[in-house]
Amino acid sequence: MNSPEFMLLLYRNWDIMLLSMLIVSLLYILFFKKYFLSIFDPLLFSFFFSIIGASTMLFLFIINKLEWKYFLFYLLSQGAFFFGFLLFNPINTKKINRENHKQYSILTIKYFYLITSILLIAFQLFIYVFKGIPLFMESRLNVIGGDTLFKFYNRLKDVFNIPVMLLMFYFIFSKENNFFKKYSFFVLLFAIVSNILNGSKSALMSLVMIYFVFSIFQLKNNESKSFNILRKHTKKIFIFALLGAIIVVIFSEETTNPLFFILYRIFIGGDSFFMTFPYGTIENFVSRDNWFINLFASPLSLLGIISPNDVPSPLGFDIMAYHNKANLFKGPNPRHNILGYVYIGYYGGIVFSFIIGLFFSFIRNKLYKILTPGPIGLVIYGSLFFSVTKLEADFYNALAALINTLICLLFIFIGYVLSKVQKNDIKYNYSYI
Repeated sequence: MNSPEFMLLLYRNWDIMLLSMLIVSLLYILFFKKYFLSIFDPLLFSFFFSIIGASTMLFLFIINKLEWKYFLFYLLSQGAFFFGFLLFNPINTKKINRENHKQYSILTIKYFYLITSILLIAFQLFIYVFKGIPLFMESRLNVIGGDTLFKFYNRLKDVFNIPVMLLMFYFIFSKENNFFKKYSFFVLLFAIVSNILNGSKSALMSLVMIYFVFSIFQLKNNESKSFNILRKHTKKIFIFALLGAIIVVIFSEETTNPLFFILYRIFIGGDSFFMTFPYGTIENFVSRDNWFINLFASPLSLLGIISPNDVPSPLGFDIMAYHNKANLFKGPNPRHNILGYVYIGYYGGIVFSFIIGLFFSFIRNKLYKILTPGPIGLVIYGSLFFSVTKLEADFYNALAALINTLICLLFIFIGYVLSKVQKNDIKYNYSYI
């Protein structure tokens, strides 16, 4: 089933879809309300699209477009994912165990922040100069194209982006009125402008979610100012972020109704489901020869363990090609349910979903409590958390983000080494920042 077919069904049975969304939303609220800390919580954003996917499956089952065995598999695999997630208790902002503040090398994090932020800005400007501004281009995906050098720049941008933004907020809220605080305001302005110019519809929302992660981590430092700001101005911030998305849609999409376009993108958020499970289409993609290589081909190829020729084509591309009878080099993000069924099998897929949910919850809830307060802990937690929020919707994107985090930690180590060669390397207690 392709997108036009699904939208036609949706038009004819909109009441059933609304009922499905209502049922699913109530179930999510019942089980996960205590895990959501704000409407800007990346977890809520992730689970919002999970609701869309679940509603799509329920909708298709009710209107008899989905066989029972596929709907049952979805229920079991999604249930396994949630069971794994619920094994760790949620973050309680009112009962955070404030640890004794340790001494950190101030130069370590300053070196890292300066180097990575300058590189981030330089790479972004370099792409604008030599490739153009994505917002005003027919397809922002064509900006990088097949150019290896620009792919490298773009990858480093992805590596640096979240750590730099987290530290940017860290220094903005510093109690010292120094160079790093003033410089961070410049980085913030550049981030807002560049994200809009990049054509990202969720650009401002993404920035706010990074701020949210920073603010909840600051609670470990007995600092509640940033979190209180977010809580006090929630409505204003949300409206501002929504207006930003509308402006991007107006300039980047051929539509006279940007709100309708945004709603359309939301409703087809379950595209990986309606393009695979109805009519047993998913059976055309089953490949269980080597599930490990199928799932981890990209990092294995990067490490030289397997040949680039042995890397299978992205499953999303294959799904799109099946429906369009042509290779369009794009496609839906295959969710963990689909990857598990295709590469591991019915029961193996259920176990895979459980592991995904468990790992997601460990990073989100348990790691938060384990890490020591301070900027390094902030970077580690924030980078890993944003990586795992992609696990349910796009395993491969999440895997790439996790690799980016490892690269980021390497740069932190370089910053640490550089700080050690300074005679005036000072120890600073971050509880006073």
